[in-house]
Amino acid sequence: MGDAIGDGSIHNLPILAGYNADEGTLFYDSIQKPTVLVSEFPDALEDRLTYLEELYGAEDAAALIELYGLDDPETYQKAETDMLGDDLFGVHMRYLASANVAAGEPAYLYHFTRVSPSKTQTIGAFHAAEIFFVFDSHSPLAGLTEEDEVLTEAMGEYWTNFAKTGDPNGAGLTTWPPYTPDTDQWMTFNPSIQLKTGVRADKLDIMERAMVARIEAAVPQITPPSEENDGLPGSGGQEIAADSLEP
Repeated sequence: MGDAIGDGSIHNLPILAGYNADEGTLFYDSIQKPTVLVSEFPDALEDRLTYLEELYGAEDAAALIELYGLDDPETYQKAETDMLGDDLFGVHMRYLASANVAAGEPAYLYHFTRVSPSKTQTIGAFHAAEIFFVFDSHSPLAGLTEEDEVLTEAMGEYWTNFAKTGDPNGAGLTTWPPYTPDTDQWMTFNPSIQLKTGVRADKLDIMERAMVARIEAAVPQITPPSEENDGLPGSGGQEIAADSLEP
């Protein structure tokens, strides 16, 4: 997908995309680092913090360390888990939405933060937790509240509307405007439905700078427009270069 965005060959369509508040909880135990920009990471905390400077630069690394609390020996793994979720999903979803908008198609971004009230659920708003709401496929043990039932109905309507028309909006639903980088508006679900600006923007901005630098190093130029492809959906002329959004 990243290659297609970068060389202008992608056929852009309306996109509904997003991520959850605690995406990293299902992945940190196996990955054991706060970013997938590199395959290996030092073991000692001091070395980990130093390595962040190599990846992001001194100023941005210092900001990430402060924003997530990565330098606390007692809680750094929880902090790295939080950062990993943003690194794996948040920065990529926002980047994809911006690319789609730049290509002339709408994108709708969401951030799902609802944590199950069940006492046995300890991993927060984990990866794919929103799917139970979208498809009304909750476990009987989930401990749903009346608010959760209302949220389930609304999210099902948003996703169904989008599947039908390319626009999630419909009668009786809170208006979900198309994403633009200037406004950086996301629809949030928890279980109230609210439009919020700049979801984790201070963190995602830093990660995006590092990601874009990596992309530009891998793909120094995009396919230029030609008479054959000029004017086609997703043809050259985008100001976005990417190799792969995967590590």
